[in-house]
Amino acid sequence: MNTSINLVANVCNYKRSSLVDPFNYRGKTTKFKRSTVLLPCRCFLERIYEGENPDFDQNHNIAISNPLLRLEQLGTRWFGLIIDLDSLLVEGSNIYSQDAWMKLAQKKKLRYPSKYDLKVAERSSPTQFITQIMLWGTDRYFVRDLIKEYRRLLQKNSTPKSCIDLKPGVHNFLRMMTSQDIPCIITSSESRQDLRATLISLGIHTYFDVEDEDKLPNSHNKIVEKIAGCDDTANGLPDPELYAYAANLIQRACDRCVVLGASISCCEAAHSLGMKCVLIQGGKTRRWELTGADIVKSSLEEVFFQDFKELFSSDLD
Repeated sequence: MNTSINLVANVCNYKRSSLVDPFNYRGKTTKFKRSTVLLPCRCFLERIYEGENPDFDQNHNIAISNPLLRLEQLGTRWFGLIIDLDSLLVEGSNIYSQDAWMKLAQKKKLRYPSKYDLKVAERSSPTQFITQIMLWGTDRYFVRDLIKEYRRLLQKNSTPKSCIDLKPGVHNFLRMMTSQDIPCIITSSESRQDLRATLISLGIHTYFDVEDEDKLPNSHNKIVEKIAGCDDTANGLPDPELYAYAANLIQRACDRCVVLGASISCCEAAHSLGMKCVLIQGGKTRRWELTGADIVKSSLEEVFFQDFKELFSSDLD
């Protein structure tokens, strides 16, 4: 504390005694207002904190010297986009996952999951589905063997995803967000390894800084991949832990993030963190079920950049 006071005193050209007690100005020949001393101290300490902590919240830093950058961060263009993988895929892509769980229960002679359980499995991690939803067991070695067998059955029965599984307008939407310099991250209930392979097979991995190791085997400059899977958090949706982790990766505050999803679970997790939510209506989902979202669209082709700006324009009024 004494070191910080001495540093502030040297920068602001004040005596140390006047900074220890903000109301004691006997060290100065003239009288100063309280804000004259406290505001430079606060700005200087925030500069120190910003230099020592890279995770400093830039949205609330009053010490930004560039007024144009500060104005941009207060505007409607300063936000991050968290994309749920299911919002980009056509429905029916999870049928192989449901078959794998059914075959696993039959092979291991476990309790069969119901249709509701299989629906929950789409939003949960394999560990959470086994231990908390189906209650098949909690022993870590037993759970590890079940997950290994589940992934083997899933890989055996499913076919690799291709660009045919993408919804119309996905590439145009991602190009639009990239051209506007909006940081985007994609989340999924799959593991990071499976999610990385899925993005490469879909042909959209370059939008999220995912490198194809087969084409770049000798690449040493690793870029931070903008992906978040089930192995990054303990629980799946509607637990907001996954979205909080994703917001930290793209360096945006939670109240400056928009979630693009396809289910009400995405909306619940986003609103619990103060995020905005845009839902894409699926074929079997009724529109009134998604009324909790800020914006509901029928397809990605109806989503424009102006829609995201209008979400934050109401906060500035």
